[in-house]
Amino acid sequence: MTVIAALSKGSMTKGVFAGFLGVLLSLVGELSMNNRMRMVPEMLKNELRSGFQLLPLLIGLFAIAQMFQEAEKGMQSNNLDEGVTVEGARKFSLSDFKGQFVNVIRSSLLGTFMGILPGVGGSAASLIAYSQAKSFSKNPDLMGKGAPEGLIASESSNNGLTGGALVPLLSLGIPGDATTAVLIGAFLLQGIQVGPLFISQNPDIWNQILWALLACNILMFIVMFFPIKLISNVVKVRSARMYPVILLMCIVGAYATRSGVMFDVWCLLLFGIVGFVMNKVGLPTAPFLIGFILGKDLEKYFIEAVKGNNYNLAVFFQRPIALVIWALIVIFLGYSIYDNFKGASAKLDACIELVKSAIEGGHSLLVFSQFTSFLAMVRQRLDKEKVAYLYLDGSVPIKQREQLVQQFQRGQCPVFLISLKAGGLGLNLTGANYVIHLDPWWNPAIEQQATDRAY
Repeated sequence: MTVIAALSKGSMTKGVFAGFLGVLLSLVGELSMNNRMRMVPEMLKNELRSGFQLLPLLIGLFAIAQMFQEAEKGMQSNNLDEGVTVEGARKFSLSDFKGQFVNVIRSSLLGTFMGILPGVGGSAASLIAYSQAKSFSKNPDLMGKGAPEGLIASESSNNGLTGGALVPLLSLGIPGDATTAVLIGAFLLQGIQVGPLFISQNPDIWNQILWALLACNILMFIVMFFPIKLISNVVKVRSARMYPVILLMCIVGAYATRSGVMFDVWCLLLFGIVGFVMNKVGLPTAPFLIGFILGKDLEKYFIEAVKGNNYNLAVFFQRPIALVIWALIVIFLGYSIYDNFKGASAKLDACIELVKSAIEGGHSLLVFSQFTSFLAMVRQRLDKEKVAYLYLDGSVPIKQREQLVQQFQRGQCPVFLISLKAGGLGLNLTGANYVIHLDPWWNPAIEQQATDRAY
């Protein structure tokens, strides 16, 4: 719950729902206690006896879903057409590190500490290190404009996070972020159980991990510094040519998961569709993946603990260490909820500022959202700021909707708030200068219909 809540910033409800959906999906298959099948159709008993395989789910959820998104756009242009260039870039120099020793140490320690905290993630670590570097900087005005100290701070913190994230992963079996969630899946595929006994039971693997962490940083520098000019040319490859190759590799990987089971390929495509739909409706995939990976262990250890205490749930509250863990869970969940609320407040402030700046510039503005509650907060702020606006939701009759659209098109009111639940997707909304999408539920057709400039 702590990890899922931390990864669900901006949409706590949907993140928690996605996490429990992943737990539910992980329970598909045979229950080891009584060898009975659960949530499995009769015709798929043999294929789903051990449940869905992790590798096809991983590839489908991320790679295939991304291909579906690109296919929806048409893949008609390459990356260079979208403004990505490789010419004229500033070259790296070791002189950039002059006077940055304290910055590197401070940012690396911050990243390591943030990595130990489950669910914090690289973005938070980089931002905290960046803010600290800006606070201690002699030239804070240069931060955000390519200043080396800002880049060094964020990247040092990001690199330190990797080692720190392995602490809860290897000691408690808890992935700290989406990357370590994939790593724990890799351990499980190799039959390695992470947890408190990992180091004592696998000393050779533990030593190899330590040496690998040291070697990979050296190799990263060599691989990224010298051949970067050649690697950067990958942006010149057209997506329409690259994706068929990637798709073929994904299918081969899924097919080889269990040495040639075609059902895993169909699962690959199924979870590709699931990932595509989740992105469309705004459900985060990282909590879903963590729920799927930890679901079986959650069930296994829960049953063992309850059976060992004569089916008494008080076993989870009897020892001091259990109470400490519960206290930490409450603290982390409380912080995640506060952080989520703070993010929504910042989003609201940014929306109001965009509305005010658009009006001051004499522009018309469309604001879309799936969430009527958030639009209600926007309306309250606009009322407070004495900004005139039109509002359309599901309670507005069809004839009145057309009147509102006509008022907007005639320029009688420059701001038009629309709830997507109102069925406003079929309206003729041409004439807007700007469009603001407040959540992932928007339809690209609206943007193409109204304007080619959108926030």
